[in-house]
Amino acid sequence: MSINITEEKFLEFEKIRQEGKYNPLDPKARALSSLTKKEWVQIATDYDKFYKAWIKKEFNTDDK
Repeated sequence: MSINITEEKFLEFEKIRQEGKYNPLDPKARALSSLTKKEWVQIATDYDKFYKAWIKKEFNTDDK
């Protein structure tokens, strides 16, 4: 079964990650979100792909 990760879901993950209160793999971090466990794990697993698609593009950064 495929999990649909939207830009909105990724940005919710990213906001919590940027706050730095918890390691993104800590269940307490996910508890701060509206994401399901499967969505959270999918974003963490494919973080680079989502970052390149939405963050890097939005800010036109030259990160590699």
